[in-house]
Amino acid sequence: MCNDVVSNNYHKLAVEVYGGLIRSTWLDKPLSVAGRVVVKEDDKLVSKIIDINKDLLVIPNLCIHFNRKINEGIEYNPQIDLMPIIGSDTKYENSIKEAIKRELKIEEKAIISYDLYLYNREPATIGGLDDEFIMSGKIDNLENAFLTLKGFLESKISGYVGVYCVFNNEEVGSNTVSGADSDLLTSTLERINDSLKMSNEEYKVALRKSFILSVDNGHAVHPNHSEVSDPNNLVYLNKGLIIKFNSNMAYTSDAYSASLIKVLCEENKIPYQYFYNKSDVKGGSTLGAISLSHLSIASCDIGLPQLAMHSNYEVAGSKDTQAMFDLIRVFYSSNLNIKTSEIVIK
Repeated sequence: MCNDVVSNNYHKLAVEVYGGLIRSTWLDKPLSVAGRVVVKEDDKLVSKIIDINKDLLVIPNLCIHFNRKINEGIEYNPQIDLMPIIGSDTKYENSIKEAIKRELKIEEKAIISYDLYLYNREPATIGGLDDEFIMSGKIDNLENAFLTLKGFLESKISGYVGVYCVFNNEEVGSNTVSGADSDLLTSTLERINDSLKMSNEEYKVALRKSFILSVDNGHAVHPNHSEVSDPNNLVYLNKGLIIKFNSNMAYTSDAYSASLIKVLCEENKIPYQYFYNKSDVKGGSTLGAISLSHLSIASCDIGLPQLAMHSNYEVAGSKDTQAMFDLIRVFYSSNLNIKTSEIVIK
């Protein structure tokens, strides 16, 4: 975000689009900003996390009276249509800096720089006749980030080093300092190996005996557009987690790796489904394949089904959350002996 853009008595913020969002879903909602602010404290530059916890901004649609064809479809231009308003006729030269100053209780001159992101202020909720839906922003992929971390922390790890890793910037390619296409994972594993006084050969052997679960949400069949899903592989909300396959290896699952997850699910009564994209529809990809370009480790792509992926407000199944938590806890609690052509489960 940059300084205010003043136009027709409104103070607006210039924004950029991050990733493949559904642009129309950002309009006519209460918004605010969160992120990181770098401030100067004496002779130090200090990074502070910030969340301005109030309805601060809104991106208003053009009313139907001035755009009679709005319901026939409209292409939103980020440079024009997605600029949020933060105030009208304000006395402040820089409204966003004023908001930061108030939140952090600092002088404006102490604000050096910031990385701020718009977010939807509408609260998450449980909905549906029998509370079967989770409705929230950022379900993709904070739902899995929470459930996998909780499962990891509540597992009983013994006989091996359990590693839990969450990356940034997947939606823009992962080639950032904390993305999956960086050396973050490899360098961390190497440092763990060094701290255990293990040799480079032992490190390579340990990698070959390891297993990666790549966890990211997938698409449930849409209630009004089933034609975009493979009719022979429909995935439903509240029918369990999904094991994801793609012949072009956008997902890392194969018969060998998926068999382990299938067995763990069946032996622990965890519901699961298979997910395939429709053959004539190009789907997304996950961090698994990117990670494997740095580390040759057996891997399986899994996730939870959802609707409206990349919308400002998404929908998932409330009953599916238990399945993901249970699998992650069982996975980390299992002592697996990974070999070239077999997996021994203890």
